[in-house]
Amino acid sequence: MSRDLFERFCVLSISATLFCLMPSNLFAAEVASETATLLVSAQEAWKEGDLETSGNLYRKIIAASPGTIDAITAYQDLAIMYIQNDRTVEAGSLVKSFISKYAALSETSDALYSIAQQYRQKGLLDEAVSLHRYNSSIFVNTKKGLWSQGAIVHNYIEHKDYINAQKEFNVMLERFKDRQELPQEIHQVGEKYREAGEVGRLLEIHRYNVEHSPVSSKYTMWSQGAIVHCYIRQKDFVSARRECDEMIKKYSSQPTLPQELHLIAEMYKWADKTDMALELNQYNSTHSPVSSMYTMQSQGAIIHYYIEQKDFYPAETEYKDLLIRFKDQPTLPQEIYQFALKYDSVGNVEKALELHRYNAQYSTASSLYAMQSQGAIINHYIERRDFTNAQKEYQFMLDRFKEQPTLPQEIYQFADKNKRVGNPEKAFEVHRYNVKNSPIASLYTLQSQGEIVCYYIERKDLVNAQDENQILLDRFKGHPNLSEEIYRIALKYQNIGEDGKALQIHHYNADNLPLTSKHAMWSQGAIVHYYIEHKDFVNAEKEYDVMVRRFKDQATFPQEICQFADKYRQVGQYEQANILCQYGIETYPASTWETGFYKVMIRVCLETKDYKKAESITDKLMAASEDRLVYIKSMIDLGNIYRETKLWKQSIQYYREALTKAETPDDIIEAYTGMAQAFVWLDDERKVLEIEDSLISQYKNTQSQKLAYYTIRIGEEYLSMAQNIDGAGEPNDLARMYYSKAIAAWQRFENAVPNHDTPQYSYYSGWIYKKLGQYEQAINCYQKVLTKWPSYEKAWHAQFMVAESLREHMAPQEKITEALNILMERYPSNPAKDYVRSQLQMQNVGNIGIVEISNGVNGEEEK
Repeated sequence: MSRDLFERFCVLSISATLFCLMPSNLFAAEVASETATLLVSAQEAWKEGDLETSGNLYRKIIAASPGTIDAITAYQDLAIMYIQNDRTVEAGSLVKSFISKYAALSETSDALYSIAQQYRQKGLLDEAVSLHRYNSSIFVNTKKGLWSQGAIVHNYIEHKDYINAQKEFNVMLERFKDRQELPQEIHQVGEKYREAGEVGRLLEIHRYNVEHSPVSSKYTMWSQGAIVHCYIRQKDFVSARRECDEMIKKYSSQPTLPQELHLIAEMYKWADKTDMALELNQYNSTHSPVSSMYTMQSQGAIIHYYIEQKDFYPAETEYKDLLIRFKDQPTLPQEIYQFALKYDSVGNVEKALELHRYNAQYSTASSLYAMQSQGAIINHYIERRDFTNAQKEYQFMLDRFKEQPTLPQEIYQFADKNKRVGNPEKAFEVHRYNVKNSPIASLYTLQSQGEIVCYYIERKDLVNAQDENQILLDRFKGHPNLSEEIYRIALKYQNIGEDGKALQIHHYNADNLPLTSKHAMWSQGAIVHYYIEHKDFVNAEKEYDVMVRRFKDQATFPQEICQFADKYRQVGQYEQANILCQYGIETYPASTWETGFYKVMIRVCLETKDYKKAESITDKLMAASEDRLVYIKSMIDLGNIYRETKLWKQSIQYYREALTKAETPDDIIEAYTGMAQAFVWLDDERKVLEIEDSLISQYKNTQSQKLAYYTIRIGEEYLSMAQNIDGAGEPNDLARMYYSKAIAAWQRFENAVPNHDTPQYSYYSGWIYKKLGQYEQAINCYQKVLTKWPSYEKAWHAQFMVAESLREHMAPQEKITEALNILMERYPSNPAKDYVRSQLQMQNVGNIGIVEISNGVNGEEEK
């Protein structure tokens, strides 16, 4: 038979088959309607975990409605259900039957792709690749056939088999050359090589896409953009500019070009090439359509640049231009809000307020960011304790934004801000208003009720706390976040030492809230942790068994086991810790938390000085960390583990290993910070300074907040060293040296990255200066905390320490009394209130000395 005749015969055979499969009368239509209902029922039963009912319904659909889409869906769902529940033999048999009956229908390709992906998710890669290969070879005219071929390529890239990856990529290019989705698949292959760190192959694939795919495809342009991004990451800015110019010339008619140009400008900024970022943003703002959100965002980036440079005149000029050109852009209020935040971050508070006020008054009341600007105005007045203006602006917010669905959140935040600056009674009043006037369905209405409960708990008014807790349970019983709020209330009871009440609340949460709630599980976990901490191992085991029985199907249950193991380690129960870790590894192989079990076991080995076994388990951890991102995290965690057990040199080796594969600023900064912390204890100040200077110079413009956090950690290591050396009385010269180095570490960051200091820097510097007897510097640091961060959690203690520094500095009695009066006025609920009040009443602060409580109030004076 000739090929033409054979193809005609196949077409006729398939047509005849399809004709026979089509419903041809009313009875068939009724059957189709019935099977659609059965399909819904089967999927609901599956979702609820009733696999037997679900399976029976799927099989009934397959038998009753052959050749229909419902039957194909039933085959697909049933196969996936089998795979998920490790019934792979049945899954394979079902797929084989499915293919034999439905190979003629294009919809089969969709089902086969989904089944193959499920095989992949279960780690059954051979089955996945085999099914993808069949799908790709048979269904060459379908999108999912192409996707299957792409999945094969991705699989080989993930396993670093680049020869087969290239071979399969060539198959994809030839087999699916006429599919319009091909440029997208080529782009995704290029990105897969990027994830694998294969820069050369990344460029090769994306360049192929650019040269061979239609210019009209956005994925062709995206490949061009990926080439630019690659060169920027390599800091080859000449090539990046050349490719960017090519992109502008070639894709000028692409509607998403403004987005690409804006993203490239952001990439330049990330690479610390702010001049090139500014230039590209200026081009985008000038040449791209005003209707594009990204054109406006480029104009916004120009304004941000000038604000960061404190060059306020051009910032104002560009801002006015933005208001005129983009007045019809729906996201304009968001841009104005962000400009205000930027002005605030560089210390130009008045300009920030001006922009927030403009946004709140003139932007549409339906805009979330207009309301958030109003919220920022309120926060400004609260932080400055100008409660009259705060109340006035709050009332304006209630009136203007009463239709905003997120208003309950703003009300909640207004209450929370009042609480943070020591105005708890106002906070309580606002939470009451929120509960009474906002919809029950809102998360923030629920949280306001929770805050009312916590208000009474903090004051140890357990009767009212119980009454309000019952209101919470009754009024919000159907709320999806109720379990989380109950869990938080239990922790609050625990914080004030009411362990019995905390356990009672946790028990209620675990016993009465849905098994699918992670906070219900966390409550059960908190019960187990409580008994382990108190070394009541009989009850701990009993409650652990309850947890296994009730919550074993929770996705994060392995994490709970890992945390129990670590808790047993912390109380010295090493054998039990190892038993739980081994159980976790065997029960949840290849899970996300497998590496966590190994890390706990390594800690146990190091604490018991079994270094040989630690080395053996470390090898297993590295084997379980094949994925690049998992590997980096594991190496950083190993660095932390060895550092915390004072094995400094080994810890540095792991941090260095992490840096061999780290790409993101987060990973790079964290690994280098860990190294610096280890070098502190090795007394290698030169290395510490090198790391700090390198991080600051590289990331000060793009990762300032993260740098601030990690610089605190380096300073804290010096502080810990000083405290280890320091004894009673005056610190010796060596301790003084390390105290000074802690302050110097923080000051280096403050000097290099102005306006990005943190309350922690000033608070702990104040503590050190006081320790060194430098009282004026200590008071200045504490006053800075109180002025810039009045809502900081330790602000009350900063004010307390102002009084303490004055007392030790032999200041006049009236100054000490004034400082204590300010403490009581601004932070009336502070933990030291009873003591301070009694001293003020006796007017004898100087003689008795408030130093008596400085070490006893929540351990605040200690690090």
